[in-house]
Amino acid sequence: MKMEEHILTAEATVREALAALNRLSGGNMTLFVTDGQERLVGSVTDGDVRRGLIAGVSLDDNVSMVYRPECMRVYADEPRYQRVAEAKRRGIALLPLVDGEERIVDLIDLQTISSSLPVDAVLMAGGRGERLRPLTLTTPKPLLPVGGKPIIDHNVDNLMECGIDNIYVTVNYLKEQIIDHFREPKYAETVHCVEEPKRLGTMGSLALCQGLRHDTVLVMIRGLMTN
Repeated sequence: MKMEEHILTAEATVREALAALNRLSGGNMTLFVTDGQERLVGSVTDGDVRRGLIAGVSLDDNVSMVYRPECMRVYADEPRYQRVAEAKRRGIALLPLVDGEERIVDLIDLQTISSSLPVDAVLMAGGRGERLRPLTLTTPKPLLPVGGKPIIDHNVDNLMECGIDNIYVTVNYLKEQIIDHFREPKYAETVHCVEEPKRLGTMGSLALCQGLRHDTVLVMIRGLMTN
């Protein structure tokens, strides 16, 4: 999702809002309106525009005639999971994440996540997978395919669906393959590969994970199993 596609300036007209919504057709059709200081002042959907037009608003009127100033938001320094749960109950599909000055710093797509847990995750993926040889002679165990995608992707995708966006994968054996795998755009900003300088045992590489954001850390050790 490109954040800029969902942002409209307060100087825009209803016509411009409608055109922007049309470009989002087939996706998450919500716009957020910002003032001259890039601060969030409201949100607008195609339903808001439709109701405005029925009420007599002109396409050339300012977007303030149809946007909703009371739109829900999440502040960057507050726990997100409660807000996300509330938004889902209210049927909201897209939440703006704002800083202390009400500037949008990110968007939370509630169509792709089920929650937003205040948790970091560390996946231990440095083992040699010896019990699965010869399959693991040339492919690291986390990249072996299960159900059409690598084992580790099942884990990472499930974590991301829960809104966990700070994930570490510790690597050693055939590490280059795993590092290259997580360079894919889907994972690049969420998954951080941490290289063990040598084999550090079951939990040894946890100390190498710098940048943990939360007090709760989920550590996945054995097998990287799917549900």
